[in-house]
Amino acid sequence: MEVLSAAMQRKKDQHRKTRSFASKVLLVILVLGLSGCSTLRLSYGYLDWWLSWKLGDYIELNETQSDQFAAQVDAFHQWHRTTQLPEYADMLEQMAADVAQGEVDSTWLMRASDRFERLWEASGQQLITGVAPVAGSLSRAQLTELGENLRERNRKDLKDWNGESSKRVKKRAKRMKKNLKRWLGRLTPEQNRIVDNWAANLSSFLQQHIAQRELWQGQLLALLYAPPATFEQDFTRLVVDPEHLWSPDYRAHIEARQQQVIEMIAQILATASEKQKAHLIGELQRYADDFRYLAAQGDQPDTVRQSTQAPISMKPSPAT
Repeated sequence: MEVLSAAMQRKKDQHRKTRSFASKVLLVILVLGLSGCSTLRLSYGYLDWWLSWKLGDYIELNETQSDQFAAQVDAFHQWHRTTQLPEYADMLEQMAADVAQGEVDSTWLMRASDRFERLWEASGQQLITGVAPVAGSLSRAQLTELGENLRERNRKDLKDWNGESSKRVKKRAKRMKKNLKRWLGRLTPEQNRIVDNWAANLSSFLQQHIAQRELWQGQLLALLYAPPATFEQDFTRLVVDPEHLWSPDYRAHIEARQQQVIEMIAQILATASEKQKAHLIGELQRYADDFRYLAAQGDQPDTVRQSTQAPISMKPSPAT
């Protein structure tokens, strides 16, 4: 809860700040959870604020833009709550049933990944279409600020990623083990070795990734500096479907890395104990229950939702 409290205080200190429009953050925060010290039900209630707060790392909007953006995000939040969360709940419940029946392998994982991707695309389309007019209203000074912050982020990430290879591998393995522990409970020595081998053998493509990111950012800035008549359509496609800019080589590399992750997780699940499977089923069902609860709040006024969310289901995940 300390993190949430600090973030809420920062919101007061950074009045009407707002942030960049592109990322697959929705999938992460809506499906894989938002924090270890709070619960999904509480955190999801702050989704509209979180999106606005997070944008200020790159750009500050004026008052009119902030109001317009806030209205669009509020509308998106309500749409997502009532139409998309039931979809996530259905999917997670089916996944829990599949695990219980032992129908889990790399093909199953790929299907789940594809379905999550489709849900992300629907959400991204809905959100970005709404905020595109705000993006089209950015001033030259705001675009200069955006470009500078994007370049600074690139420099920072490149410095971080260019560290010692062995340290990167250890950090990669540590992150994956933490995620797996959350879903399965304590990993076995064999499962830890599977993750270590995956982390050590995952192909590196740092330079390609930075080059692809800079290409996308260049396209974004060019579009914002000289908006065409088809701006909203072009902006939405650029943000929701950045893959259309991928070269064949880059796409092949991404797909190969994805396959490595899928195969590693399939190995982990193949070695899962009955206790771990029960833990996974419980976590999937817990998220499904939370999504259904949140969806049911969609027709309540904001004041009612805010007053009922905090005291509900405050226990942390067993894997925290």
